[in-house]
Amino acid sequence: KVNERVLSLTQDKTQRARAYTINGLAQMDKTDWVGANKNFDSAIQEDPTYAEALFQKGIAFLNRKLYLESEKFLLRALDAGSDRVLTILSLFEVAKQIEEKTPDSKFERISRIDKMIQDYLIEHTEFKAEMLIARIAIARLAKNNSTIESLSHEFIDMNPLTIQKEKSRGFSQYQRISWSNVYSWCLSSYT
Repeated sequence: KVNERVLSLTQDKTQRARAYTINGLAQMDKTDWVGANKNFDSAIQEDPTYAEALFQKGIAFLNRKLYLESEKFLLRALDAGSDRVLTILSLFEVAKQIEEKTPDSKFERISRIDKMIQDYLIEHTEFKAEMLIARIAIARLAKNNSTIESLSHEFIDMNPLTIQKEKSRGFSQYQRISWSNVYSWCLSSYT
C-alpha cells in the first residue's frame, strides 16, 4: 500500500483520510474498483467531509457507469468544498448519461447543473470558456436553440487569448467535446 507508513504514524483524521484517498487513487490507476472503493470508504470514515475522497469515489462510480451512485458522491463532494469546476463538470457528465438513458427525460438534472454553472460564473471568470462549453452542450441536449445562440455569441465574443489560455492549460476536463466542435457549434448558430 502506498501510504501504510503514514497511516501507522498519525492519528490526525484528515491526514489519514488523505492517505487512504491516495491509496484509492493508486487502486483506480490499476482499475481495481473494489480496492479503490474500500480505500475511499476508509477515507470517508476517517473524515466524512474530506472532499477529495468523496469526489474520487464519485469519479470511480462514473468510470464504472454507476451514474446514480456517482451523482450522490459528487454532490456530497460539492457540499464538502471540492473543486467546483471539476465537480460541476463531472456532475454534468453524470446527468447527461442519466438523462440520455431516460426516455421521457425532462432534463431536470441537466437544468440543475446549468443553474450551478450560472451561479459559479457570477463570481468566477477564470474558467468561463470551459463552463460556456458545458452550457452550450446542455442547451444542445435540451434542444434550446435560443440559448445555444446566445451562449455561442458569448463564447465567440470572448477574448481569444483567454480561450487559448484555458485550452493550453489542458484544463478541459469535459473532454467528450473537442474545442473544434465547440467552435463549429458556435459558428453554426450564426447562420
